[in-house]
Amino acid sequence: QQAAEKVIAANPRNSTAHAVLAEKYAALQAWPLAIQEFQTAIDLDPTQVEIYASLAAVYVSAGRTAEAETTLRKAVEAQPQSLDAWLNQGKFYLSRHRLPEAQSALRAASQAAPHATMPRILLAKTYMEGGRLQDAEQVAIELRKVAPADPDGYGALATFYEATGQKEKAAAELQKLIVEKPKDRALKTQLTDIWIDLNCIEDATRLNQEVLSAN
Repeated sequence: QQAAEKVIAANPRNSTAHAVLAEKYAALQAWPLAIQEFQTAIDLDPTQVEIYASLAAVYVSAGRTAEAETTLRKAVEAQPQSLDAWLNQGKFYLSRHRLPEAQSALRAASQAAPHATMPRILLAKTYMEGGRLQDAEQVAIELRKVAPADPDGYGALATFYEATGQKEKAAAELQKLIVEKPKDRALKTQLTDIWIDLNCIEDATRLNQEVLSAN
């Protein structure tokens, strides 16, 4: 606090110093002071998406969810091409179980960053929560195409099948992935667990030994 106040005294328009001071107040749960300082930081520099997110989090902690939503909307208005602005909005709506609005924000996040995995992972989650399993599966298929080098991307379909109890499909998908990504031990460990669940003990034992031999 002393360091931030010293900076503010020298330069009252230093947005970062006001944000640091706001974080200090938030840590003490001094919500009105935190809100005031975060708002000042935003007024001084409306481009900093992370400050909007911090202010929204304080509003949620203070029980003022309507103002949290407004703040996240303003972040999108200030930075409409920002992945984080849309992603933060999508996470907020998902936490409130407002699935259509979460889906809209997460689709916008995917458009803002076509190769980012997190927006699509969360989008698939919203579809699963809403019982739209075919849509969730399609998103997982898209993830493998848009993020072929990211484990969260190429492994999304297998994870979807496992999460929805389709163990045989998960095992088949993982077997294909292991051929493509032979050095990814996490895939082999995941397949070992699924084979145990499917009572394919010999296959599980063999693959587990392969992982142990490698490490």
